[in-house]
Amino acid sequence: MNHIHVTFMLSALLLLSGCAHQQVLTGGDKFEWKQHSEQVKNLKSWNMDGKMGVRQDSKGASFNVAWKQYPTEFQLSLSGPLGQGAVSVSGDRYGVTMIDSDGTAHKARSLEQLMAENTDLILPLAQLPYWVKGIADPHYPATISLNENNLAGQLDQLGWTVSYLSYFQLTPPLPQKLKFQQGENSGKLVIKRWEFSETGR
Repeated sequence: MNHIHVTFMLSALLLLSGCAHQQVLTGGDKFEWKQHSEQVKNLKSWNMDGKMGVRQDSKGASFNVAWKQYPTEFQLSLSGPLGQGAVSVSGDRYGVTMIDSDGTAHKARSLEQLMAENTDLILPLAQLPYWVKGIADPHYPATISLNENNLAGQLDQLGWTVSYLSYFQLTPPLPQKLKFQQGENSGKLVIKRWEFSETGR
């Protein structure tokens, strides 16, 4: 199977438009970590739009991200300016499908298998639904250091270090900027907008 070089076929990103402005959290607010983390875990359905840059093997790429997460399924879209090089990934309890920029469908039983077989993208995509919300994947050991707001400031899990640079002033607060790194592989995600519901799809 020919590998689809998802990471480096995507060109420079554009800012997402048409989203309501969300305020960034300041340093004065304090939260109770246990209560906050439980609130975040209960967010089963959410939409996130942003921009991501990744660097690996001395190469870099950046792209727009649109992520829709539901209790039993997800939809993830990665694209460059004006939708160039668009790649979409969707999954549910039965498997995962990726549609590449040529419209070809690639299927696998898991997200990890799909990424390994079809892309050169070295990212912990199975953990990102947790990390982007500022919590650890509960299936693996993790170390979390809290910031001045008693929110996650740094998270170490599965050999990756996630640094949370800022949060949105939401209820509950959710990350606005985060970096992640494992050796020479690194990335940065700047989130433009969150939408979420505690009741599911």
